Amino acid sequence: MAKSPGNSTLEDSLGQYQRSLRERANRSIHQLKCALREVDVTVEEDALDPSTSINVENEDTGVAWHELQHSHAVNQLKALLRQQTNKENETSPPRRRKLSPSDELSGMKNRVQVVVLENERLQQELKSQRPEETLREQTFLDASGNMQNSWIMTREDSRVDEAAKRPFSHGDAETGKTASTGDANKWKLELERLKLTYEAKTDLLESQLMLLRKDLAEYQKTCEDLRERLKHKESLLAASASSRVGGLCLKCAQHEAVLSQTHSNVHIQTIERLTKERDDLMSVLVSVRSSLAEAQKRETSAYEQVKHAVQMTEEANFEKTKTTFCGVPEPRWLPQILRQKPPGPGGPLSSRREGGRMSGARKWRCLRSSVALTCHRGC
Repeated sequence: MAKSPGNSTLEDSLGQYQRSLRERANRSIHQLKCALREVDVTVEEDALDPSTSINVENEDTGVAWHELQHSHAVNQLKALLRQQTNKENETSPPRRRKLSPSDELSGMKNRVQVVVLENERLQQELKSQRPEETLREQTFLDASGNMQNSWIMTREDSRVDEAAKRPFSHGDAETGKTASTGDANKWKLELERLKLTYEAKTDLLESQLMLLRKDLAEYQKTCEDLRERLKHKESLLAASASSRVGGLCLKCAQHEAVLSQTHSNVHIQTIERLTKERDDLMSVLVSVRSSLAEAQKRETSAYEQVKHAVQMTEEANFEKTKTTFCGVPEPRWLPQILRQKPPGPGGPLSSRREGGRMSGARKWRCLRSSVALTCHRGC
């Protein structure tokens, strides 16, 4: 549930006050430690030079106590020192008169150390109590997440009551309120994170459940099929047993069992036979295809060889004819060549040139034109 603006403002102010208290306590502890160190130095100088001890003491301790006079812890320490002084004066006044200033300073130093140690012990106890309270809050949130707001308010009240019962009630109460507010905010964030994690795990488990249901349905269907097959086999066995003649000997029963098993394996044998035939046909088909490809390759090679031979023959005949006609003067052989008709389709030249896929008349015209052009160029 969302908090009201008044509650959020109050929590912010409590947090600021708690931080200020912590800073003041840390400063007080630091100042007390510094004062103790200065007192130690003063006592040592007192022992070495008694004539100047009073002046040094006044100068050193005056600055330290001036810095500490506004500290809450120092005020409490002063009250304790007054009480102790009154008790000592009441119990043993002669002994009090016999004590030297160095003894009084050492006693004060011891009392200050006791107060500092007590303060540190209280801080350690507070730090050690926080994990336990955090663990309790986490356990309670896991048990009942819907009662979070009421539980937080109850916890805050109990913390305020406990802080009121302790010494230094004001500071402890404010510290407890701020700590409870910070813990409440932290655990709200933790609760949101746990909700998101829970939703993600829920989605994952639902998807796994759907897959398992699907697998279960498939397995149930398979079981039903197996049951039907089992029932069918049982009915066949019952029918064969009813038709079987009773009182068979052991040898006849074994023979009949072998026959029944053979009949049941007929379909399997048929499937195996068909599979084998298919494999044989596929191997034969592959071999035929390879043979056909090889024959086509040989045919193509032979065709190329024949074509090349025909071209070479035509070129040789052309060179021979050109050489023959180039030796005769132009007025004698050129008109004869030009007047000649191309050979008929039945001639040897025509049949030879048909192998090169060109008609005889066309080749003859090409021959005449090339011969005439060559002779003109040569002459």
